[in-house]
Order: sequence, then structure tokens, then C-alpha cells
Amino acid sequence: MTTPQQRADRIAAATRRARAGMDLLTLEAAEDLRDLYESIIAQLQRELRAYADDAGNLRAELLNQYLRQAQQRLNELGPSTAGLLRDYLHDAAERGADIWRGDPGVPRAALPGLADAAARFVTEFIAADGLQLSDRLWRLENGAKEAVAETLRRNVVLGRDASRAAREFLDGEVPAEIARDLGKDGIENLERSIAAALTTDPNCAYQRALRVYRTEMNRAHGEAYRNGLKAHPEIVGERFVLSPNHPKPDICDDLAAQDLFGMGPGVYPVGQAPWPAHPNTLSYLVAVFDWEVADARPA
Repeated sequence: MTTPQQRADRIAAATRRARAGMDLLTLEAAEDLRDLYESIIAQLQRELRAYADDAGNLRAELLNQYLRQAQQRLNELGPSTAGLLRDYLHDAAERGADIWRGDPGVPRAALPGLADAAARFVTEFIAADGLQLSDRLWRLENGAKEAVAETLRRNVVLGRDASRAAREFLDGEVPAEIARDLGKDGIENLERSIAAALTTDPNCAYQRALRVYRTEMNRAHGEAYRNGLKAHPEIVGERFVLSPNHPKPDICDDLAAQDLFGMGPGVYPVGQAPWPAHPNTLSYLVAVFDWEVADARPA
């Protein structure tokens, strides 16, 4: 017969393995999401070339026509992003549920529902800003459309205006501020600007989508783990733990240090830890057994 400490050690070890698995799963999701965006970029760039004039520039009078075609292509991004995320949410939740498989404390009948309940919770969860996951995915798709349209309009206007202005200096040196914008309406430059708006610029469409993926996958994993905590008769609390990769002090430091329930620093009754404290968090929860907090509880 195992001792309480041995049972706690087994769950702690399973939790560490699951966290390591989540790190790999998040990297895999990031690569698949990147591939999805790059596939869309390749199609947008290929279709853009049909709108070039003899000089290799985008004909301004056809800009809106191309943008309509690009919008239709980007409409495919929403369902593809949502479908990919659904798969990864399920995988993340399964990793959280796997911690409890084989543990005698969680009733066998409860095990099949741990992951499904967590994935359902994530899709139905309404955050403090009033948004559900479906709202965030719609914003991602809409933001990608706006980013592509804005960069194309801006570069076409700048390049066209610079070319007109440069013609006034045929017998002299073109001012640097005009020369800087020459060629911005060229197809090759516009192809690069589409890629930048979607995948390489700071806060680009891909980075915003990746933040949603990381946040919601972590939430699905944590909720499945938390569902196991609720079903385990020996577990009374959940400890808010800072990741070793925690980048800088924030609200998570306070949540991991405070003792609101007399159960020890960072320990909350099961289901009451304010986790995740913010999007893209690296913090996580660990089980706290009844015997671990017996001495800490106030009389």
C-alpha cells in the first residue's frame, strides 16, 4: 500500500511530465499555425502578380479588385485557424487528464470526462472582456484582412506619389524622402509587405493568433488537471506556481505568494485559484493534499 507522500510524489512527477509535453505541443501548434499562414501568404502573392503592369507595379485602379480577391482568400483563414485550434485544445486537455489516469484517487468513471469537459469549458468561457473564443477567432480573421489591406493601400499610394514627384527632378537629384518611397508599389515589395503584415511584423496577425493558441491550450490543459483535482478525495487545494521561465514580476508573483485561506503561500481551495491570471501566462497549478495543509489551517 502506498503512503500519502508516495501518492503525492507520483502526481507531482506526472504533472512535470505533462508540463514538458505541453511545451512540445505548443511548439508543434506554433509550427502548424505558421504553415497555415505561410500557405495563405503564398496564395496571396501568387494571385497578386496578375495585377502587375508592365513596369512590375500594382496598377492602382485594380487595387480594390485585388483586395476583394484577397479578402475572399483570407476568409479561409478563420475556419482553418479554428479547426486547427480545436484539435490542439483536445490534445492539451488530454495531457491534463493523463495525469490522473492510473491514479486510484480519481474514480475510473470520472476519467473519460476530464478532457471533454475542459475543452468544452474553453470554448464556452467568457473572459472579463466579455469575449468567447469564437469572438477572438473572428477578431483574428478580421485583423488579418485589415492588416493586408492597410499595408497594400499605404505602399501603393506612397510608391505612386513618389514616382510622380521623382519625375519633377529628372535634371537633378531626387530628395531622399522621395527616393525612400520609390518602388513601394512594386509587386516584389508588396509581396514582402503582405508577408510582414501576416507573419513577421511586431504584433503581426500570426503573433496575435499564436497568443490565443497558447492561452487557450494552456487553459484547456489546466482545466482538465483541475477537473482531476475536484474528483480526488485527498486533494483540497491547488497551488499557484510560477514557471521557471517567468519573464518578469507581475500579478502572478502576488498570486503565488499570498495566503488568503490559511493553506500556505499561493494555495487556494480547489477551483478558486485565479488562474490563468493573464493571457499567454506561463504559470500553472499543482495539487495540494489534505495532509499538506493540516498544520497550516487556522483553528
